[in-house]
Amino acid sequence: MIHIRFVTVGKIKTSWISEGIDHFDKLLSRYATLSEITVKEEKQAGDDKKEQVIKAESERLLATIKPDSVTVVLDERGNVMTS
Repeated sequence: MIHIRFVTVGKIKTSWISEGIDHFDKLLSRYATLSEITVKEEKQAGDDKKEQVIKAESERLLATIKPDSVTVVLDERGNVMTS
């Protein structure tokens, strides 16, 4: 069975994202198992420290990825895709 992990930085703050994960969990439960992993959010500093914040959070995210995993990253600067 396929295992899908949602890894997020900090707790999910918007209910529609949690509802979407729950919805897909129900739809895919026959074919895959879903789990959620939350890595610690770095405390925000000034703009001059932004790179350090991103690096610290990136290291935490990368630590959750297994070497044989297929990884999909959702980013606000990414390309919009359709099904």
